Amino acid sequence: MSAHTSSPLFLFLTGAGVCLGLGALAVLLRMPMIFPSLGASTFILFYAPMMPTAAPRSTVLGHLVALLCGYASLAIFGLLGVPLVSSSDLEPARILAVGLALGLTCGIKGALNIVHPPAGATTMIVTLGLLPHLWQLPMALASVLLLVAGAYAVHRARGLPYPMWAPRKAAVAPEPLEKRG
Repeated sequence: MSAHTSSPLFLFLTGAGVCLGLGALAVLLRMPMIFPSLGASTFILFYAPMMPTAAPRSTVLGHLVALLCGYASLAIFGLLGVPLVSSSDLEPARILAVGLALGLTCGIKGALNIVHPPAGATTMIVTLGLLPHLWQLPMALASVLLLVAGAYAVHRARGLPYPMWAPRKAAVAPEPLEKRG
């Protein structure tokens, strides 16, 4: 089975549906349920659902690590609760926070074999001040969980063996006894 199984119309419908659904939920709850890196995650989950980067494990843990590293970096540099007013407000502490958060996110994800590139943007979203408050992080993670649950439901309804958590390991045939040594 090809890793890419999605038509342009399917991608349009899922992309628009995710954005409209999470956007409506954000308005209804008056909570930050939509943020830029969800767009990239949406594309990966629906364009190439059978790739390891689209697995629920990669998506959820990738964003979780990113959110936590971003918040920790804000704390270290005294920027908790400080939103970014404009991109011209990048003071040294903010730049250092972004660098530390992205480095930590990449390092931790690499160590844990969590491959979901959009999470790099999530850690920058937090440290750049778009989600500077602790209470916003669970809302962002809830959005990721809703996205993954929606992808799971859609892919299973399409008959794809989309994983519940991690991709299935390919079956490896055991070596013949005479080759073992």
